[in-house]
Amino acid sequence: MLFILDTLAHGGSEKSAVVLAKLMNEYSSYKLSIIVIDGGKTNPRVVDNLYQIPPDIDVEYIYETNFTPIKKLLLTPLTLYRIKRMIKGKNINKIMSFHDYSNLLNVLLKKTFKHKAITSERRYSKDYFGKRNCYMKYFLRYVFNKADLVIPNDIEIKESLRNDYKINSKIEVLNNLFSPIGFDKHGPLDKDNQVITFITVGRLSDEKNTQDTLYAFSKIKNKNVKLMIVGNGPNEKKLKDLSLSLKINDKVQFVGAVKNIYNYLDVADIFVFSSLNEGFPNVILEAMYAELPIISYDFKAGINSILNGGEYGILIEKNNINNLSDAMLELAENEELRNKYSKLSKERIQKYSDSEKYINEFLRIIN
Repeated sequence: MLFILDTLAHGGSEKSAVVLAKLMNEYSSYKLSIIVIDGGKTNPRVVDNLYQIPPDIDVEYIYETNFTPIKKLLLTPLTLYRIKRMIKGKNINKIMSFHDYSNLLNVLLKKTFKHKAITSERRYSKDYFGKRNCYMKYFLRYVFNKADLVIPNDIEIKESLRNDYKINSKIEVLNNLFSPIGFDKHGPLDKDNQVITFITVGRLSDEKNTQDTLYAFSKIKNKNVKLMIVGNGPNEKKLKDLSLSLKINDKVQFVGAVKNIYNYLDVADIFVFSSLNEGFPNVILEAMYAELPIISYDFKAGINSILNGGEYGILIEKNNINNLSDAMLELAENEELRNKYSKLSKERIQKYSDSEKYINEFLRIIN
């Protein structure tokens, strides 16, 4: 079996692919190979060995640098040629892909290898693409209807593929598995028990909508609270400027990108998430692993599955900053309620931590 990924850079799809590869190596009889389109061994995420791909899994790279989507499309004939050379003679009967471009390559390779093409969809594309959806829907419809199997990671994504994109191929849902790759529960940071610490984690980009967390936090700035923002991205300066204009910069810490997120989750009290769209947010699982109470916008997709409609955390209507702030204040002032949701997080993460159940379900789906 072959996995094809666009990249091994930092991201939920990449982490899920590597977790799955490790489990297949441990629990199945498949001989697995991995082909990565771009990024090469210069990628710091690979160099630092945070993904820890088992050494007996062959990993090959098509290119050593990253390309824009347009250049990738222009290079498609060469890319297909190189993949064919790499897997010739390997008796590949199943190929699974994890990103848009690798999904396309997967279905195009069917003409040559007659394999079972297993594609995946790991975001709620209708919201993710926004205005671009007017043309991306034709791309997704072509790719997924050419596939033998589509694996989304949430039921809401499956429903959207059927209803919004008219996908007729077989679709099987497989939620993400939580695996503490790169997590060290013995971090060097000290917890400040004199202040309630909120934390949010994610790329500082438009879809993550971190500014709503800042606005909500600014409404409770007179309380004994602080906010840690973990991550980097194109909106970092804009968000720092916003914290200054809201006069909360002395209570907001921009941590940047980190290797071990648990060091920071471990010293926080409450996790808050104002993202506008996701696929199946691994960061929520990571926060639950740290036994943090969860406050999150009610976006598509994944959050309703994880929190079971609000049973295991507090769901807030998207863009409702006042309600978000009210929930933050309520948890900050109510220790009993924090402890309740902390215990619920500890309970809920068990559902997404059973490696053997996860790999058995995956093998059932692909076979």
